[in-house]
Amino acid sequence: MSNKPTYEELEQKIKSLEKCYDKFEQEKDKLTQQSYLFQELIDSIPNPIFYKNKNTIYLGCNKAFERFLGMVSSEIIGKTGHDLSPKEQADKYHEMDVALLNEPGVQIYEYSVVDSEGNHHDVLFNKATINKNDGSLGGIVGIIFDITDRKKIEKEKEKLIKELKTTIEEIKTLKGIIPICMHCKGIRDDKGSWNKLEEFIVEHSEAQFSHGICQECLNKYYPEEAD
Repeated sequence: MSNKPTYEELEQKIKSLEKCYDKFEQEKDKLTQQSYLFQELIDSIPNPIFYKNKNTIYLGCNKAFERFLGMVSSEIIGKTGHDLSPKEQADKYHEMDVALLNEPGVQIYEYSVVDSEGNHHDVLFNKATINKNDGSLGGIVGIIFDITDRKKIEKEKEKLIKELKTTIEEIKTLKGIIPICMHCKGIRDDKGSWNKLEEFIVEHSEAQFSHGICQECLNKYYPEEAD
């Protein structure tokens, strides 16, 4: 008795394979659409975003990250930090990636980097580990925040605070009780010497004097001018 399939059996198998192929194509289209929407989503975010596998190889990024490196995604995907960045930066990236992979979770740190045009930026890295469907470690996703302007403002603020503290130190001797002569209005300093009021203030502050005469003194000492 022959074991060869009949025509009807072959036809049934072909139809079954066609159904499987159609289902595969549908799932493929679905995944392609999901991938497209995901890429559109991260491309709409203005901050550079990247993701790597557990071997620190780039799997993808957004347009902002492309601009940051001065490359297109096809030049980035499949590469490591040492393939794309200066050695000092790449060493730092690798060191921090390995630390995060060894202790999965979230990692945040500041670093100074150079972009594709040679400009220096103070940036904040915010990274986290990601898992595969089976729960095993899959890799890293990260986003970069440019904090250059914020750091400049902080430095200017620190400078102003320092200048203010210096000014306060310079004028602090004018605080408290100041011995002053009830007649000539001279002021006694901490060495026991008597100084004219304006000389004491000029020496112990940034104030300056311009001399004039009030109406009462004008009437008293220069009556002819008062008229």
